Amino acid sequence: MKSILVKLFVPDYQNSDHPKVRIRYGKLASVFGIISNGIISIIKIVFGAFFGFMSFIADGLNNLSDAFSSIVSFIGFKMSSKPADKKHPYGHARMEALSGLVVASLIVALGIELLFRAIEEMFEKKEMSLTNEHFLLACFLLLFTIFVKIYQCLFYRNIAKTIHSLSLKASSFDAFADVLASISVLLGLILSFSLKINLDSYFAAGIGLFIFISGIKLLIEEASPLLGQKPSEKQIDMIFNLVKSFPEVLSLHDLYLHSYGDEKVYASLHIGMDSSLTLTKAHDIVDQIEKKCQKDLHILLVVHIDPVQKENEKFKAIEEEIKEILSSFSFPLPYHDFHIKKGPTYFDISFDLVLPDQKEGEEQIILQTIQKKAKEYSPYYRLFIQIDSKSSDLLFGKDEK
Repeated sequence: MKSILVKLFVPDYQNSDHPKVRIRYGKLASVFGIISNGIISIIKIVFGAFFGFMSFIADGLNNLSDAFSSIVSFIGFKMSSKPADKKHPYGHARMEALSGLVVASLIVALGIELLFRAIEEMFEKKEMSLTNEHFLLACFLLLFTIFVKIYQCLFYRNIAKTIHSLSLKASSFDAFADVLASISVLLGLILSFSLKINLDSYFAAGIGLFIFISGIKLLIEEASPLLGQKPSEKQIDMIFNLVKSFPEVLSLHDLYLHSYGDEKVYASLHIGMDSSLTLTKAHDIVDQIEKKCQKDLHILLVVHIDPVQKENEKFKAIEEEIKEILSSFSFPLPYHDFHIKKGPTYFDISFDLVLPDQKEGEEQIILQTIQKKAKEYSPYYRLFIQIDSKSSDLLFGKDEK
């Protein structure tokens, strides 16, 4: 069920896959965050400053950082919607992640500042001075802000699912964490008032530490897409199943994806096809694969063809011998790009070997073992092996020989 805000401010909200509609969703979430966080931050900071409560001020500054985060997110969504130009042929979608890095850096700095201020106040040992009326008002204000933050959490989570936004998903978790922070301030206030002991600075230090840790986590999350993070297993499976649906595809490997936002995903892939196919036929099949991938998955795919020698019985027998050698190891050794070239008295056998990550560093031992076992089959076999690591191939284990 869609929020009334979505229905009011997002025209054509049902068509959430459309880039323009997605941007509208993002802008709505940002504006809502700016207004709601701005209001509750002012309430907490003013009340905390008036009555000298550091935990109130800290929690208010935490909400103020969320408001600023929403401002930067709004700018990020707006700039990320700019079309490609001569200097940026892949568009500006990564501005969303860059804006997140700015926000995360400011949150880390804010957390450090609050933590040091709270520690200083611990040594001042201020006494608790709050009337019953002011205590009830403080509790009411905190309960109100907790309610707003709970609504924020649900609102962000709903939109994040709708438009598949990692930044809004992070905002949803952040709002939930703010709920816990405000609850801790409320508990600290109740304990301080009941026991007549000023625990305010200790809770303020806890919130400062919480803000600092949240900022570090956000920095890591926002930096990951810019560094080039691994796509989801679901996305890999969709590409694998789509390409494998073509009966002419005998194998596939070396899948690489480059994302420039949800609407700009580029991929390259190697596929094995029967070497007896004509160039025209092979090109036609590849063309169909690329068009279907763009239509169904919205991914711009470029396919490289590896010829597979199927008809030569001698070559098939040699490949079976290589399979036996590789299967003799206690760990899987998938291979691809298998080619055999017959010389006057020898066979040149070349292939790429996918090495599990935990076996990196043992390349020479593994290669020497394979070479030795191959010579036992025939002294005329010359092996040329290229080592790949598991982490370099997203399809590791999906299309093993």
